[in-house]
Amino acid sequence: MKIFEANLPLVLVENKDSKNENKYQAIFSKIALGNIFLDIPKIENKFSLNQKCHILFYLDKHEFEFETLINSIDSSLIGISKPATIKRRKIREGMRLPINLLCLFTIWTQEGRFEGTIINLSTTGCRLMSLDKLRENSIVTLSFKIRLNGTAFKIITQAIVKWCNQNKDLETNKIEYESGIKFTTLSKENLTRINKLVFSN
Repeated sequence: MKIFEANLPLVLVENKDSKNENKYQAIFSKIALGNIFLDIPKIENKFSLNQKCHILFYLDKHEFEFETLINSIDSSLIGISKPATIKRRKIREGMRLPINLLCLFTIWTQEGRFEGTIINLSTTGCRLMSLDKLRENSIVTLSFKIRLNGTAFKIITQAIVKWCNQNKDLETNKIEYESGIKFTTLSKENLTRINKLVFSN
C-alpha cells in the first residue's frame, strides 16, 4: 500500500467516539504477511488480539481513517489487518487564538526535555517558537497550561511537526525556530477546553 511510508506517524484509537476513547501515538513499521505493523512504545498490556480499533494519520492537509483489527502483539510491535477502505477528509483549519504560553516538550528520537513558547493555539494544533530546530514529521509530546474561568488546566498531547522555519532577529542575531504543530492524541476534554478558550477571547 503506497500510501504508507517509512516512519509515518499514525494514531491508534480505541473505543472511538465513546467516553472511554483512548489515543496512542504510533509509527508505521512495515507491511508483511498481510498485516500492517505499527511501533507503539510502552504499550504494556493495553491491547488484546482481535480488538477493534481505528487508525488515523495525516498527509497533505488531509486526515485519513480506517477501521481494523489487532492481529498480533509482539513487544511494542502491533500487527493490524489491511483496511478494505480508507476514508479521507480535508483538515479544516479552526479559529486560531494569538497567545503566549510556556510549553515544555520532548522529542521521540531525542533524550531530554525542551522549552518553547506557543504563539497561537487552535483545537487542531499550534505554532511553537523554540531555540531547537524540529524535524518535519517528527513526533513530540507537548505539555502546557491554559486558564478557563480562573482555573488552570494542564494539557498534555502528542503531536506531529508539520513544518519548521528559522527566524533571525536582525538586531541581536538571535536565531529561533517557528514550528507548525498538529495535535494527534488530544483528549476530548482538553479539546473542549481549548475550544472554549479560543472562542471566549
